[in-house]
Amino acid sequence: MNAVAQFTECRQDLVYDDVARSFNADLTVLEVYILSRYWVIAWWERETNNAAQIALKLKVSSAFTFNSEAQNFKEKQNIIDKLREEVDRATQDYLLLDIAAYEF
Repeated sequence: MNAVAQFTECRQDLVYDDVARSFNADLTVLEVYILSRYWVIAWWERETNNAAQIALKLKVSSAFTFNSEAQNFKEKQNIIDKLREEVDRATQDYLLLDIAAYEF
């Protein structure tokens, strides 16, 4: 549920009912999309951290394997970076939909 905490710009209450496994508010399509991106980022970060920890524990001695793991880690990090850019754009679009509500 760490994705919910990251979506600080949400205009609705993001209270999650663990029993019903749903949010108490009716989320818009864009809100669901933004939350889904945050969940995907959290999943990729966990996978990347797990892979890095496994590689450290194995203490891989082969240069080929090490380079492959390093390249794999770099690619995973690139995916996470692209997802962050995507969620930032979607969040900006979300905020601009209700720009009149902001006081300048």
